[in-house]
Amino acid sequence: MVAHHVGIPGIPGGFVGVDVFFVISGYLITSILAAEAGRSGTVSLRGFYARRVRRLFPALVVMLIATCALGAVVLLPVFGQQPELGRSAVATALYVSNFHFWLASPGYFDPSAELMPLLHTWSLAVEEQFYIGWPPLVLGAAALARRGPWSLDALLKGIVAAVLVASLAWCVVQTGDSPTAAFYLLPARAWELATGAALALWMPAIARERPLAGALCSAAGILAVVAAVLLLHRDTAFPGIAATMPVFGTALVILGGSLAGRNPVQRVLSTGPMVWIGLVSYSWYLWHWPLLALTRAHELEVHDPARDAGVALVALLIAYASYRWVENPVRYGRPGPFARDASTLVAGAVASLAVCGVAAALIVRATDAANRPSLQALAEARADHSPLRELCHQDIPFEGLAPASACIVGSRDRAPRLVLWGDSHAEHLSPLMAAFARKEPSLPVLVRSFSRCPPIDGFTHDDAAVEAGCRAFNQAMLAEIAALRPQGLEGVVLAGRWLRAFGAPPLSGLRAGNANGLDHPAAAEGLARTVAELRGLGLKVVIVAPLPELPYDAPACLARRPSGHCDVPRQEALAQRAEVMRLLQAAAGGAPGVLVLDFFDAVCDEAACRAAKDGDIHYRDDHHLTAAKSRDLLPLARAALEQAAAPSRPR
Repeated sequence: MVAHHVGIPGIPGGFVGVDVFFVISGYLITSILAAEAGRSGTVSLRGFYARRVRRLFPALVVMLIATCALGAVVLLPVFGQQPELGRSAVATALYVSNFHFWLASPGYFDPSAELMPLLHTWSLAVEEQFYIGWPPLVLGAAALARRGPWSLDALLKGIVAAVLVASLAWCVVQTGDSPTAAFYLLPARAWELATGAALALWMPAIARERPLAGALCSAAGILAVVAAVLLLHRDTAFPGIAATMPVFGTALVILGGSLAGRNPVQRVLSTGPMVWIGLVSYSWYLWHWPLLALTRAHELEVHDPARDAGVALVALLIAYASYRWVENPVRYGRPGPFARDASTLVAGAVASLAVCGVAAALIVRATDAANRPSLQALAEARADHSPLRELCHQDIPFEGLAPASACIVGSRDRAPRLVLWGDSHAEHLSPLMAAFARKEPSLPVLVRSFSRCPPIDGFTHDDAAVEAGCRAFNQAMLAEIAALRPQGLEGVVLAGRWLRAFGAPPLSGLRAGNANGLDHPAAAEGLARTVAELRGLGLKVVIVAPLPELPYDAPACLARRPSGHCDVPRQEALAQRAEVMRLLQAAAGGAPGVLVLDFFDAVCDEAACRAAKDGDIHYRDDHHLTAAKSRDLLPLARAALEQAAAPSRPR
């Protein structure tokens, strides 16, 4: 999992390490609880939870306080960075961080989640929530076994089987209906812990030496886990059915070990280095992600596997120190308040309150710092979206076009004369179109945009849901445009993130001399087909050329570095888009009525393309203009827009 988070290529499914952990945890904890209940006829809940506090809480509390302290230095008080860390620290201290991230993040695999230093604690919350309910169930089963006709073993097996089946069914359904909830919340994850619990209950009946069966089980299990790591990826519907691969694979490895303790797989897993990694794994898991997230935030989200591997090694050293001087002394030495179970629980509660206090202080400090005028201006730039965004910018799943009446700027008692059509790069031009319509109220404009969906006929995408939604949106747009043409529509403005759509090399590739042309040249053919269809309707077409894309999020970069360090050399920006510009001109075909409109010089001077100039911030992130800058483009665009909206035939 650490290698996956570092970004080492070839292991896209490394995130299944959590699923492996859930199975092992369910197996170990249920083995302990079942043995205690079978031996004494009851379970000490106070003793169980005190052991959990001594085992898990000291290292966790140290990590949380250290992360808040580092976040106060590394993260920004604006853009929600420090306040988000404070809120997530409170949620983690209370073991509800999975709910927090379910509500606060677009999804575990969303790029924004990589800057959340405590994102990884969602799995700890899921585990502890399971163990809030599981020990009382074991205790209740033990009480029933003393009084009723059923044995403790039968009752526990029945409970575990019911939880496993019901949770797995719910997981499959939720992964399709609400994948973020399925990923983060216990009801869709309980079956993974229950799988380990089932092993603990059923294995004793079959645990006798069977060398061949054990070797086969372990080999099949390790192959399943490795296959999950190699074959699953961020676009896989997960957890769902896909999670059965690492979960049942782990179960087979454990089963194989009980049948043949010295089979080849078990011998490898029992070697000194593997055992040592296992001992420090909890602390390594705790520390690696905060250090990676804080490093990436400080470096403005730039990924560097070599750098991140070094960070992971530093985290391993800290993990060893934590294991040696925090985990073990409390777990085994039981100093001071950890000497007795009752006082241990009180100490855990006090430690939770201490973390909440530190987190609250971070939030208050961030709120005060964010009031500085320079930071307020950056926060305003980050939030400077088009007023039309909420109603007229759409995303998957596509459920039909928004009402046209809400998306027309200019005189609404007339049919639109222009349509703006495209992806989020059309959305960030909608303030320009609104400014044009205010100057020319007799030339109303209909604004339409859809995330990740350029106006390309036959558009393809790695995510099937995005591709399906995009194609449906583009088909709906063509139908609407055809219907508007007899009502007075004269022109269509096409805007897209052409650098991404055509697969232009990133700036890092150009600087390293690794630019190898475009990855998706067929996209240009799709754009040419779109232009041809519009020309076939007798419409004029304006294709908006790509603006330079910055290597950093502009407001975040401007908050950390002098303005010049956030710019792109002009020649690099020109080189990045050179082939794309050639293809756009080819799509235009030099035909009358088709124009490529280029705003390049609006953000670039002779030396560089600027994130900001003379106090005006140009970008709200790394590639979208602020609404203010979009409106500033009107003098450059007005003539082209007037020409596109001009009647091409008598009315």
